[in-house]
Amino acid sequence: MSKTIAIAQINTLVADIDNLTKENLEVANQTNKATNEVDEIADQIVKEVAKNNFSDFGPSKLARTLLVKTFFCNISDIIPA
Repeated sequence: MSKTIAIAQINTLVADIDNLTKENLEVANQTNKATNEVDEIADQIVKEVAKNNFSDFGPSKLARTLLVKTFFCNISDIIPA
């Protein structure tokens, strides 16, 4: 195999890796956006639940808050933007 062919193959592979990296970044950004939206929804749920007094029907406000926040885990807390 000539050096020219080898260099061309390396260049192609580097370009492929660059494209995959860009695609992965886009997916990560979309995922972060979606998790932020879900986190906002979870916050709204917690606020709506807090407006009502359900203390006779279930766990404390703190436990409800933790339950909702855990269910709607904000992945951006786990995976930095």
